[in-house]
Amino acid sequence: MNVLKSFIIYDGLPLKSGGGHQLNKHSNDEIFDSITQFIALYTDSKTSHVSISMTRFKLGQFLKNSLRFGIPRFHFWSYMAIRKDLVSWSVSSRSLERKINLITADDNLLIAILWRFYFVNSETGEVLPGQKELPVVEIRKPQSEVYVRLSNSSKTVSVWFALPFEELNEYEINYINALKEALPFRFSSKSWRTYKRSKNDSWFARKVEI
Repeated sequence: MNVLKSFIIYDGLPLKSGGGHQLNKHSNDEIFDSITQFIALYTDSKTSHVSISMTRFKLGQFLKNSLRFGIPRFHFWSYMAIRKDLVSWSVSSRSLERKINLITADDNLLIAILWRFYFVNSETGEVLPGQKELPVVEIRKPQSEVYVRLSNSSKTVSVWFALPFEELNEYEINYINALKEALPFRFSSKSWRTYKRSKNDSWFARKVEI
């Protein structure tokens, strides 16, 4: 087995730094279509984790949504910190288009969708080799992921990409440029890192311009 000596990470504006890339110039449908096309073309993701939350707690809406979405989850600790998203519902990833329409029709609902995946060759559909052997440098992100949050008032996406590229030659640069063109936000040039393996088998990161 060929062990990678380096790889590329893109940590694009994580939520803790302010909510991810802002997408407010686009409609919910445009964002959803763009991201799902990206997922279908460049990743092996078949499923996603989906939750719906109320941005402001209203008892009447809470009861109505509980009948619609099922058993709710309460987030008391996070609510104390940010004063929103007190309650959420985990929902099926089926019929996501219909759920997006529900959000668009209700100013007090927000949908959050998380995809985790390995990158694939867009022409063959084969998983790019070496990804399953990459070290986990962020424990909460064991794989590449896209996390999108959509409501009528706020639209954000946070991404974490782990690419098994030891060098940045023509193929690798073209692949990264294709990822950039496929997604509805501008990538930050300051968020790329190359991780290299040291002689004692530990990993160290350096910024890289792409």
